[in-house]
Amino acid sequence: MPAAPSALALLAGSVLALGASAAPTPTPIPPSAPPAAARVRFAAPAVEGLWIEATPLSWGSEARVFSPAPGARALALTGVPAGLTMLCAGAAAAAPQCTRVSLTGGGALDLPPLGQGVRVTGRVMVGRQAAAGLRISVAPEGLVARRAFSLPLARAKGGEGLVRDVASDLSGRYAIPRLAPGRYFLEARSPGGRSGRSEPFTVPAPERLRRTAGDAAELAEPTESPEPATLDLGDWALAAGVDLPVTVADAAGAPIVGAEVAALQGEAPAAQDVSAARTGPDGRAALTRLDPALSISIACSAPGYVRAIQELERLPPEVRCALARRASLEGRLLDGDEKPIAGATLRLERSQRSTASDRVGAFSFDGLVPGRYRLTAAAPGYRAVARDLDLLAGERRSLGVVRLSPAERLFGEVVDAASGESVAGASIAVVEPAGGGSARADEEGRFALAAGSASGLRLEIRAGGFPAKRVDVGPEPRATEEEPLVIQLARGGRVQVAVWDESADAPCLGCTVNLMGNGADPETLLTDASGQATSELLDPGEWDAYLETVESAGATVRVHSGDAVRHVTVGPGAVSRVEFGRHATLTVGFSSPLPPGWMLAADSATFHSSVGPGADGTFAVRRAAGEPITLALVDAALRRVQQAVVPADYGDPALTLPLPATSVSGLLRRDETPLPDRAVSLVGAGLGAASTVADAQGAFQIPFVPPGVYTLHVEGRPLRVVEVSEGAPLDLGILHVPG
Repeated sequence: MPAAPSALALLAGSVLALGASAAPTPTPIPPSAPPAAARVRFAAPAVEGLWIEATPLSWGSEARVFSPAPGARALALTGVPAGLTMLCAGAAAAAPQCTRVSLTGGGALDLPPLGQGVRVTGRVMVGRQAAAGLRISVAPEGLVARRAFSLPLARAKGGEGLVRDVASDLSGRYAIPRLAPGRYFLEARSPGGRSGRSEPFTVPAPERLRRTAGDAAELAEPTESPEPATLDLGDWALAAGVDLPVTVADAAGAPIVGAEVAALQGEAPAAQDVSAARTGPDGRAALTRLDPALSISIACSAPGYVRAIQELERLPPEVRCALARRASLEGRLLDGDEKPIAGATLRLERSQRSTASDRVGAFSFDGLVPGRYRLTAAAPGYRAVARDLDLLAGERRSLGVVRLSPAERLFGEVVDAASGESVAGASIAVVEPAGGGSARADEEGRFALAAGSASGLRLEIRAGGFPAKRVDVGPEPRATEEEPLVIQLARGGRVQVAVWDESADAPCLGCTVNLMGNGADPETLLTDASGQATSELLDPGEWDAYLETVESAGATVRVHSGDAVRHVTVGPGAVSRVEFGRHATLTVGFSSPLPPGWMLAADSATFHSSVGPGADGTFAVRRAAGEPITLALVDAALRRVQQAVVPADYGDPALTLPLPATSVSGLLRRDETPLPDRAVSLVGAGLGAASTVADAQGAFQIPFVPPGVYTLHVEGRPLRVVEVSEGAPLDLGILHVPG
């Protein structure tokens, strides 16, 4: 059975009709009052032209712009959800100032006074030519956020929206009217062109710039509206690159006008974004300034067509995108008495899309990718049905009438696993198939649920003091009122995380920690202003906490998880604490440079980190105090080669390791047949281990193996003993693996 959704909204107070002849009638739920909006207070009365923008720093909510009335002392951020937010403010004669804050419902924030700011200028070049018409935007350096973000620079003419970029003129020059003191970088974009990112720069206080320029008179007697000081960044050179023509057409070869063509070059996390271009009347567009040395991923899309993606190892002379038209699906749900079933849940498993039937039982899905789907229809009190179907490009499929029959009742009882006592008031919901109904346990922990499916049911049980539990029930459950299905709930515990931002030497606001363990759905925690967050109730047992690194880099967002991992034991009724940060850093280098793509993994009893090399080729490894750490080289090809074990009492801040000039390779065969995807490992007494996975031809190669004697294992079974000598690559040739 497919995995059920990670969360379910339960209808509190709903009543389930248990009769087999009719669907239940839910009790109407009164609408809850909307949460109080956060408020912003001004240090001085609002001036003419003041604007405030609130941008939630996670996807799903749009930025909102507010215009306080002149003289106002506060403003309610109506419609802005609670959570991590970028709060920006600016005015005609003041530099925009942005602060990352944590909004709470009904809470109040003080907006600091706005300053005049600094005018930032420069010139952008492409190769040796001045670059005209590039759009130059500004982004804060090191912004921790899950969405792309660039600074709003000013209010647009006419008051509609905010300006977020400026254009370079015919000589390549640009001017950012006003920036507040801080650290920023610039991003240059042109239609179809590879974006360019400048080196970070610092905007000093205006007084410092004027003092440097020797303008002491203006400092001593400032005018009422002095012109802002100017910071000239000089020339900024972008690589010229090469052009790539792209043609977008439909399945019949007719050109598609206005299709969007976008691309990424290189591999994550350092992939370079390419601005989108639009096709003209001939269906052609051009991607410009591409790096011929990098791979490219090209995406072509147009309204009503299926998005097409091409992954290319090198730049071709040209690219052709053929787009297929999207399909649609519709139908109507009726019961056995030909009455419409309203509010039923219909889900397309391949697309993970859901919809609900309307009051006449009708439903529809538009914009579907051609292919095979499974449609599931479920409603409280009915037995769910599923249909497999194939949709062709551009097809508008009508299923006609889909009938649901009443479901038999499933009887159950919810008890405390430790005491055996009944759990009164527990909620039971069908999460697979979605929309199958819900029930609530009575004072004796008993419930009856009218639901069914040919593939069985997945139930989610929730009760106060217990973590949510998923239970699978077969297609024909033997659970009667006399012998109910007994569901045992174990009391859970919580994990509290605390994250310290070592670079800022302060608690980390908005840091993300993912919890995984016990086969449960992962839980994501977002730290507050104190750098802390506490989980919901979790199943007792072993869990891992992963600190996620997120950075908004202008038009792109870089996410990496695994730099730091903590192991934690969750106990019933207990709160287990996990801390990140404030750890010693060990700088590890090697005697020879490593090829690109290798990382260094560090493991100890409670801590795991995996880091890439810095600009100087060394690795900054965080380590827990008082624990020995094992260092191993790892890469994306699943190769892992242990290099050293650092004792717990090693006190030096740096360590240089010899990089073995060795390798072990071979070919796995069984009766002359290649053995692909087999796990291969080298295990040596006191020397650690190395491992990899054979490729599609059964070939493997492990570099940097420390000299010594090892046992070669295939799929965990010893095959032969090998000796690795320094500077001598070892080719084992064909290795015959017994059946």
